[in-house]
Amino acid sequence: MNSYNISENNGMWKGDNALRAAIHLWVISRKPKPNFCECCKVKKPKDLANISQKYYRDVNDYEWLCRKCHMVKDGRLERLHTDKQINKKRSESSSGNKNHMWKDGRCFNNKKQYRKEYHKLYYQRNKAKLLKYNKERYKREKNEKY
Repeated sequence: MNSYNISENNGMWKGDNALRAAIHLWVISRKPKPNFCECCKVKKPKDLANISQKYYRDVNDYEWLCRKCHMVKDGRLERLHTDKQINKKRSESSSGNKNHMWKDGRCFNNKKQYRKEYHKLYYQRNKAKLLKYNKERYKREKNEKY
């Protein structure tokens, strides 16, 4: 590739307006991956994390982190634990049966009950379409028989 067609010299260059994935690829090509996480310095890094959450084309605004350090810095690990606690409380409060399913804040005793409710809602939402389809299908079948 010619050097005159790289980065800012390229006609397709978007600068800071590029998508996150494009900026990540740009940083990956310019920031070498270290042997250990830049935060804990114990595990191998897997993620290229943005420090400021602004996603600029600044190599110093990114760091190579292991998955745990990345989740801690983003606050995802804490949210994961609170979600697990909420789900645990839900399952304990549902009469001791841990096979209950939760969907949209509603509890279902088993998959059969959930499917029945789902099909009932689906039919209510699409009743007109289904009736029209069935009428057309009936006409087609009637014409094919005679």
